[in-house]
Amino acid sequence: MNMDPQVWILPTVALLMLVGMAIALLVALRHKKRMKEEVKKLRQETGNQRKMLKAALEAQESERRRLAKDLQDNLGMMLMTMRVSLNSLPGGQAAELLPFCWGPSPRGFRGQVTG
Repeated sequence: MNMDPQVWILPTVALLMLVGMAIALLVALRHKKRMKEEVKKLRQETGNQRKMLKAALEAQESERRRLAKDLQDNLGMMLMTMRVSLNSLPGGQAAELLPFCWGPSPRGFRGQVTG
């Protein structure tokens, strides 16, 4: 039973091409799956980084607000103490001392002290 080589070569080549295409398809599908997993992982990491950045920014803003409030409260207390101290001075001594505290022209505060 000798077969003519032309009879079996064409089906063999076709079969080999089908096997090659199947292997290429499997490799492509596996690569696509791997890429989807990588994208999912990167999205999760990006989401986590955004959450951490947002928390850090909120913490910084909260600290800024707290510091601003502390500074404002302390400055207010200092100014009130100075006002009370200057008001307790006799006569025009308060107006004479103001240039030493604030410089040559403390017009806004002078009216409060003497008034």
